[in-house]
Amino acid sequence: MMAQVRTESFHDDILRCTACFTLFRHALDIVWVGVFSAVYLLGMNA
Repeated sequence: MMAQVRTESFHDDILRCTACFTLFRHALDIVWVGVFSAVYLLGMNA
C-alpha cells in the first residue's frame, strides 16, 4: 500500500484503502488490549 502511495500519489481509492487499514489496525489494537488484560488479570487470580 505504501508503494502505491509513493508511485501513484494520493488517489481517492488509495486514500480510502489507507483509511480502512488504519481503522482496522486501531480496532485490532483495542481487541489485543482486551484479550491480554483478560488473560493476565484472570490468570493472576487463578
